[in-house]
Amino acid sequence: MRRLLAPLALIVVLTGCAGTSPSAVSDEPGESLGPDGLVGSWVLTDGTGPEGPIEPEEARPITLDVTADLSVTGSAGCNGYGTGGASPSEMPRLEGEPGALRFPALAHTEMGCDEATMAAETAYLAALPTVTAAFLQDGQLVLTGDDVRLVFTTATDEQPSPFAEAAGGWRLIEATDAEGALPVDASEVTLVADGSSVGGSAGCNSYSAMVTPDEAGGFTIAVGPTTLMACEEPAMTLETRYVAALQLVTALEVGDRLTLTGDGVALVFEPLPSDGALAGTWHIDGIVEGSGDSAMVSSVTGTPFLSIAGDAVTGNAGCRDFAGTLVTDGDLHTVELQFHIATTCPTDIAPQEDAISAVLSAFTVEETESGLTLTAAESETGSGLTLRR
Repeated sequence: MRRLLAPLALIVVLTGCAGTSPSAVSDEPGESLGPDGLVGSWVLTDGTGPEGPIEPEEARPITLDVTADLSVTGSAGCNGYGTGGASPSEMPRLEGEPGALRFPALAHTEMGCDEATMAAETAYLAALPTVTAAFLQDGQLVLTGDDVRLVFTTATDEQPSPFAEAAGGWRLIEATDAEGALPVDASEVTLVADGSSVGGSAGCNSYSAMVTPDEAGGFTIAVGPTTLMACEEPAMTLETRYVAALQLVTALEVGDRLTLTGDGVALVFEPLPSDGALAGTWHIDGIVEGSGDSAMVSSVTGTPFLSIAGDAVTGNAGCRDFAGTLVTDGDLHTVELQFHIATTCPTDIAPQEDAISAVLSAFTVEETESGLTLTAAESETGSGLTLRR
């Protein structure tokens, strides 16, 4: 989940060397894994770092997500973390071979949580980049390094998303935190819920966040990558306080309004309008080149999608998440996308993400039997996107 402005300043943790310490699972080495063996979603259950035990809080789990392209993201308990780079070609990934893993540098947001959560987070973020080996032991993933042992269980049996009944787009209309009321009229803040993640506009920058259910029926929210624009006051103050409050949320109520509550915070949203053919979540399943009989549709890499609720736009271009605001003028639709830059992506996906961004910058819509076709308004070659539910 990356900002240059407090409280979302980037902190980079450099990779290093790493070894082992006792843990709850067997100390007998299991199957040694290369980078591909770590692909999946994992939850930390036990850990030891150079400075001692790592004790994750049950209410704020520590997670590790390794995607098929070997990018690394997750929640450190309070803050979201991931890998970043100046451009797709420079974005690092998990590398190496069995017994000689190399984790990339990590960046994370900089929110404040309770002392126990922050202690576990600090120790975990220091330990993870020093991992050099991975094993499967007693059905668990064990990462080891010099004085480091991190034990994870799979997160495949996830509980239903707490936001399942709140799926769609919402606009912030009231908000309070420990300092009092937030200046919600300073800028539009939106939240779009889709599965286990939420995102939207925080008033200036777009954001995304992972929602993790807990066994007690509550959940935690870890804000991940954000864009890096600076706006005038009081919009920046609204954004800073909203993002901080969102990470304190542990419960919700949904009806005519969506109310999120947590330790000293309350966020109240109203539904965004959802009329029109574009409303809802769409899978981007093809990129169109040419027009008429000469048009050709190429397949896409990854699982890119587009979600529109009112004028709030969120989605994924195959690797990076994005957000923006939809503007409609007659048959012409425009979206100025903001990409979450602190995401590791393979270099060969950049042309696809550029194509999706170019089409969404200005397009017209045609309904088809299978879904929608978006055609770039200013393209001489008739480039576009095919969408399906």
